[in-house]
Amino acid sequence: MHWNKIKTHTHCFLSGRDFETSEVVGLCTIEDDVAALALSVGKNNRFHQIGRPNEDSVGAVYSGEKHLFLGVAADSHFGGLMSDAVVKTFVDTALEGDFPGFLKDNDARQNLAIFKNYVVEHINIALGTTLVHLTTQNPGPPGATTLIVVVVWNDRFYFASIGDSVLYYGGQGSLRIINPRENNYLDNHRLNPGMLNFGTGEINQGAAIVLATDGLPECIYGVNTLTPRDIAAKLDASPTVSVGKLVELAFSKGGEDNLGLVVYRHRE
Repeated sequence: MHWNKIKTHTHCFLSGRDFETSEVVGLCTIEDDVAALALSVGKNNRFHQIGRPNEDSVGAVYSGEKHLFLGVAADSHFGGLMSDAVVKTFVDTALEGDFPGFLKDNDARQNLAIFKNYVVEHINIALGTTLVHLTTQNPGPPGATTLIVVVVWNDRFYFASIGDSVLYYGGQGSLRIINPRENNYLDNHRLNPGMLNFGTGEINQGAAIVLATDGLPECIYGVNTLTPRDIAAKLDASPTVSVGKLVELAFSKGGEDNLGLVVYRHRE
């Protein structure tokens, strides 16, 4: 297995279209190992076998000045461009200054409402201009996608999710799934906000947040091969080490599906 390592300062975007073989894994480390991202192609990827690309995409932006972290993971279906469009929109707009830095101190309810508006607005941008731009460059079906968006600010996280990608929270030896997993996806029509699941919670110092497409729990298609305890056992104080161990774990247990990962470790 060859690791294509990228070290960045504040942000990263990994598209499955850049990885054509299961022998290459994209790995990106952000800001002195605050977070790390990985993306790999499944060993027996049935879509690659019929000429379709890896549909997973992951991205993250970190602002030490604002104490803000944004993580995004998405998994398109049937080789579509939807995952790239959604993840790229969140990352690009954050880099342009449209980062949810307008959150209010000590007001979780109001912040969750702000976060909901932020997510819906950016998904609608992705389903419009970003997706049109990508499909013009890469003719093909837009597909449909799962999505997890997480924003961490101060000692609290806010999340939105749809589909069967997974959001874990906890630490070494103990993780729990935060979001409901369901057979529901974004498609190329205007978003109905009621389709999304939203939530918020406190995050302890040293705790980890893991965003994963379904290739992590389901190392064999349709089978939940890995439990939260299995995944927690591979977490390290270093997010970069953690994503490496998790990719290797997924491959050792079958590794049939594509895999997108974001691991964030909360610091003081």
